[in-house]
Amino acid sequence: MDRRISFNTYRIIDLFFFALMVGVAEYILVMAASRWFRFELYTVSVTAGLTAIVYMRWGPFGMIHAVLGGLVYVLANPAALSNEELFREILIYCVGNLFSAFVMILFVNPGRAKIRKGILTAVGYGLLTQLLMEVGRGIVSMFFNFGPDAIRKFITYDALTFLFTALIVGIASRLDGIFEYQRDYILRQQKEREREKEDGFKEGET
Repeated sequence: MDRRISFNTYRIIDLFFFALMVGVAEYILVMAASRWFRFELYTVSVTAGLTAIVYMRWGPFGMIHAVLGGLVYVLANPAALSNEELFREILIYCVGNLFSAFVMILFVNPGRAKIRKGILTAVGYGLLTQLLMEVGRGIVSMFFNFGPDAIRKFITYDALTFLFTALIVGIASRLDGIFEYQRDYILRQQKEREREKEDGFKEGET
C-alpha cells in the first residue's frame, strides 16, 4: 500500500507544525516574562528564528508565521489596553514583522545553498531576519507618532532575542533537511533512495 502523501499535503502539515511551534512558544515566553521577569528591560521571542527557518523551507509562506508571532505576542500580553491601543499594537507587530520578508532577496543572490553552507552565513541570515522585523515595527510605529527613535528602541528592547534567533537558526542549519528548501530536500532524498536501490541491485548481481 502506497502511503506517500502529496507535496502540497506535506507542505500544509509542515507549515501547520511550525505555526504551532511559533504560537505555543511565543505564548509561553510572554506568560513567563509577565509573571516571573516583569521587571526586566528585555524581552525574548522565537518568532524571528522560526520564521527565518520557514522562509528557507517554503519561501513567502513564512510571512504567515511572521504575522502569527506578532499577533500572539500582542494578544498574550496581559497589559490592559483599550481597543484603539490593541489595534495599534497588532498593526505594529504584525505589519512590522512582515518587513522580514525582504530577507528573501538573499535567496536570489547569494542563494539558499550559500546561505546554509556555513553556520556564520546561516546565523547572519537569521539575524538579518530579526533586524528587518525590528525596523519594520519601528517604521509602522512612526505612523502612530512614536518618533524617529522608535527603531532603536525596538532593537534595544529585543537585544536578547537576537541571541535566541542566532541559536535557533545556527542549530537548525546543522540539522539535515531542517534548514533547506524543501523541494530541493525531497528531490535529494529521492535521488539518494534511487542510488541505494541501484547499489542494492549491483550487489545482488554479484
